[in-house]
Amino acid sequence: MSKNKYLSFINKAIIMFLSAAVYAFFFKVIVEGRGFLAMGASGAAVIASRALGISINKETLISVFYMIFYLLINIPIIIFGYQRISKKFIWLTLIYVVTFSVTVAVVPEDLGAKLGFNLIDNATSAVLIGLISGVSCAIAFSMGGCAGGLDIVSAYLNIKKGKSVGNYNLVFNTLVLFVGLCVFRDVASIVYTLIYAFVSSVVLDRYYNRNKKVLLEIITTKKDEVCSYLMVNAHHGCTIFPAKGAYTNEEKFVIHTVISSFQLRSMTKAIKTIDEKSFIVNIDVNHVHGEFYMPPIN
Repeated sequence: MSKNKYLSFINKAIIMFLSAAVYAFFFKVIVEGRGFLAMGASGAAVIASRALGISINKETLISVFYMIFYLLINIPIIIFGYQRISKKFIWLTLIYVVTFSVTVAVVPEDLGAKLGFNLIDNATSAVLIGLISGVSCAIAFSMGGCAGGLDIVSAYLNIKKGKSVGNYNLVFNTLVLFVGLCVFRDVASIVYTLIYAFVSSVVLDRYYNRNKKVLLEIITTKKDEVCSYLMVNAHHGCTIFPAKGAYTNEEKFVIHTVISSFQLRSMTKAIKTIDEKSFIVNIDVNHVHGEFYMPPIN
């Protein structure tokens, strides 16, 4: 690993650590403090830890049980991600997972009450933790990792299917919450947790632009050079239309291609380098039907 890549990884690792620690803190004082369930692997760990703590009359150890179950659930999923996504992705994810689980275990049980979080109503608390969760997960994905658990599966499906990570997360979270409803039969907590899950998914999709796609319309006289660059570097095909400038009567070409939103800046800069007189329009795309290349997470 070169020095620049090493420093870049360290910077990303620090951001992952801070993002996980902040989310874990609010998770402890809001989700556990309010008795909400959690989402994904966290939700499964919460269900298992609470059920175990209650069954053996060791409710004071629920946070410790949670850390153990959270790590155990993540192990096979992390192995899957290591094999199917990338090593760097998993190393960054591991930093997040370990930081999150340890922070949840060490934050005192009564800290939320001491800080006044118990004065906030449940609906507001659910929206607040949803916002924090969504931003934290978006940061993790943007750094090249994720928040662990079922987010790894969502990332894999996003690469393979090109669908929104937030949508996959919402489906997985709903399934976990259904299990929680069957185990605890606490409808109120499930409803508030659904609000939490929905807000988190919306925020994640809003700020994690890998999910978004953009139609590029490029007007240029250098169609061969531009198309060659796009196909080699963006790995997307192009559609070419002949055109003519109304003012100059110059023969031009209109090139259409769809790319991922996070590629937009680099692609636009490269096209302007090839043809500084090119005219480029980008349009947000809601749906793509057909083959679409999703760049791997490196």
